[in-house]
Amino acid sequence: MKKLIALILGVSLFSVNTWADIQMNYVKDGMKTSASSYSLAGSADPNYPLYINGKKVETTSEGYFSYYVSLAQGVNVFKFENTTASKTYRITRTNGSSTNSGNANFKTVNLVGEINKNHPTVRSRPDEANDDLILPYVKGTLLHIVAQNYEYYKTANGSYVYKDTVNLVNKKYGENSVNSIETAKDTISFNMNRSTEYDVEFAKDYMEVKLYDTQNKAVIPDSSDFDEISVENNTPATYTFYFNKGDNYVGFMAGYEGNKFTIKLNDRTVSPEKSLKGMKIVLDAGHGGTDNGTLGLGKVYEKTVNLAIVKYLYDYLTERGAVVTLTRKDDTFISLGDRTNIINTVMPDISVSVHCNSRNEWEDFGEKQGTLNLYSYDTPDRFVQKLTEYMDNTGYQKQNLALTRTTVCPAVLVETGYMSNPKEYQYLIKAENQKAMAEKIGTGIEKYFENILNQAENTLPFIDVSVDDWYYNAVKKVYENELFSGTTKRKFAPKSYITRGMLMEVLYRKEGMPSVEGKSKFEDVDPSAYFSNAVAWAEENDIVNGVTDGLFAPYEPMTREQVATVLYKYAKYKNADVTAQGDLSSFADINYISSWAEESLKWVVGSKIFVGNDGKLSPKAYITRAEMATVICSFYNI
Repeated sequence: MKKLIALILGVSLFSVNTWADIQMNYVKDGMKTSASSYSLAGSADPNYPLYINGKKVETTSEGYFSYYVSLAQGVNVFKFENTTASKTYRITRTNGSSTNSGNANFKTVNLVGEINKNHPTVRSRPDEANDDLILPYVKGTLLHIVAQNYEYYKTANGSYVYKDTVNLVNKKYGENSVNSIETAKDTISFNMNRSTEYDVEFAKDYMEVKLYDTQNKAVIPDSSDFDEISVENNTPATYTFYFNKGDNYVGFMAGYEGNKFTIKLNDRTVSPEKSLKGMKIVLDAGHGGTDNGTLGLGKVYEKTVNLAIVKYLYDYLTERGAVVTLTRKDDTFISLGDRTNIINTVMPDISVSVHCNSRNEWEDFGEKQGTLNLYSYDTPDRFVQKLTEYMDNTGYQKQNLALTRTTVCPAVLVETGYMSNPKEYQYLIKAENQKAMAEKIGTGIEKYFENILNQAENTLPFIDVSVDDWYYNAVKKVYENELFSGTTKRKFAPKSYITRGMLMEVLYRKEGMPSVEGKSKFEDVDPSAYFSNAVAWAEENDIVNGVTDGLFAPYEPMTREQVATVLYKYAKYKNADVTAQGDLSSFADINYISSWAEESLKWVVGSKIFVGNDGKLSPKAYITRAEMATVICSFYNI
């Protein structure tokens, strides 16, 4: 296929200005604003100095500039001059102010509504600045509306939806029930009395579905399509579908057909070569046609820059074997709904929308620069975080955006730079820089997929441990050596604290689980508990003491100095060399070490079983299961 980039080589021609005049893109003579400050920005002949009200203004090498000014009440006059031109602009600052309606004027009602479009914005509060997005509903979802104002409906479950996305209906909102559940490969269907509100938590190895105002009356199917299916018969009815080992879902699409609620899972493309080959990607060039996007400081619109970068990115990805779909290939207007439909139809592995950023005119244009990745939902594979890391990006933020609200796949909107910043505008409109930006994004995508495909090598059954976690190798070793088990069948709980009972069980397993004489003397150690023999063995061999004469506190978390003391006693029991002596004086928190733990801590530090963090040993800090796994690996040299 011929490179698409050949079609847009003319873009860089716009970077050459014709200096017949001073061009201002954000200011008009006689304009009015309530802002107290304003950015005066545009372009002028770079061969001559530019002055605003007699003050010299810095321009880029090609004449782009921004100048941030304070506005007094009334008329403000700004005269722009250079050797070739002179212009005067009058800006009137008014007394107007804006307000945020937020929670204002909500009235209690009792209505039933029906969502009239797919994937409308659903908010956790009617305040966009502090909002947490909720999973968007699909067309046909029934809502129990309990309050309204001029803009929003509030549902009984605490969500807020825009009124224009809801049709009021003459239906009874009674309690719903799930009558049967059907499963097939990649598909789950709930047959219900009505179309109810729902929520879906999508994770790497499971999916949790909540159906509000609903009781479960269905028999949970014994299905080979999932490793396990569980249900909580409370309100909301909660179903958890645990994926089979080897399943690699990246997202889902939900929909109603009458009262039947169906979730279709999107399975990731698998590349045996651990490359981009065969990976399905949707690329979206923001804006287009009559939608110009932001203008910037010259004559090039954002839509033009976006398309140029996307076409370079298309070439980069397809040359490496990816299957790429473009939402637009030319200067065409495509609605946000149509762009979303393309993503939902393709069901890709990822979706990337390319845009340029800009500041508001009342903000300082020159103050902000750099790229930024935007997303709406946290995905199991942390796409936005990984892409940001590999792009050497300035950061990422959660925002409510049409192209990132899709649940079908991980979706990111990349802001490639600020069209309002003179230096970045000059950079972004040049073809060679557009290509460099595309390669930067492409490298990030490529590295992301390499990381994801490496996840397939994760042989652990736990949904909360990934191969890129710092503790993965340690957890893998202690699990394969049968020293640690999961806290459940599918969870290791790496961030939970190690307890006294757990640690005794780990040491006992390493000893081969020898027989013990009788049961533990501690009254709080249940003979049927998994750690009862371990505690009795540790007692017999003076490896551990109780917290009091009669109590062991098996479920109490352990501090680092407590763990060090147990390991020290255990090493002596094993007749190991305990002569190593670490220098505790190098730690800033040495004064927090208990006197009874000093000898033990010297040994674990000297033996490199414990290491400090930021110059501290943190003797009183509880130790997590992930940290304990690394300690055990060091202790046993496994």
